[in-house]
Amino acid sequence: MDLYLIHWPIAVKDVGDGKFERIKIPMYKIWAQMEALVDKGLVKSIGVSNFNVQLIWDMLSYARIPPAINEVELHPLCSQPKLLKFLDQQNIKAIAYCPIGRGADTSRCPNIFATEAVKACMEKHGKTGAQILLSWGLQRGTIVIPKSNSMDRLEENIGSMTFKLSEDDMKSIDAIDEGFRICDNYPWLGKTSIFA
Repeated sequence: MDLYLIHWPIAVKDVGDGKFERIKIPMYKIWAQMEALVDKGLVKSIGVSNFNVQLIWDMLSYARIPPAINEVELHPLCSQPKLLKFLDQQNIKAIAYCPIGRGADTSRCPNIFATEAVKACMEKHGKTGAQILLSWGLQRGTIVIPKSNSMDRLEENIGSMTFKLSEDDMKSIDAIDEGFRICDNYPWLGKTSIFA
């Protein structure tokens, strides 16, 4: 396997009926098992998802093999610049999930495409909102992984690599950030967010 990630910085088990129970196990024990997979040649690279600066900093104190990747929610409403700066300093690549928010589905996320900054860039470059946001993510140095089942949308997403946003475009989109998280309500997290 090329890359294997710890999906959340907590361990849980499914106890049935859509309910989950948290397992108390220190992350250093889980990470040692991940490193063993590399040692055995079963995995080329290992990484994490949804880890904040503090969790990564702690992991680096015991990790023999540091994480290659941290996959986190990144889009203009949740741009996490301090986390990205820290990851860059530690030579850990950031993968952006939800890089366009929820697109046209505004039931769980404000419509990022309707913001003045994104609308202005769409008009200026003759591109779709998704293309603007994906280009923004790529130009920030993140790996973007938009989700789509539509071949037309997949082709549209590839179009995000055919142009560059200006520095002013980037700054105007950066200014949208309000720390809004889409993926902050999972059953195993309980009522307290791990992101607080």
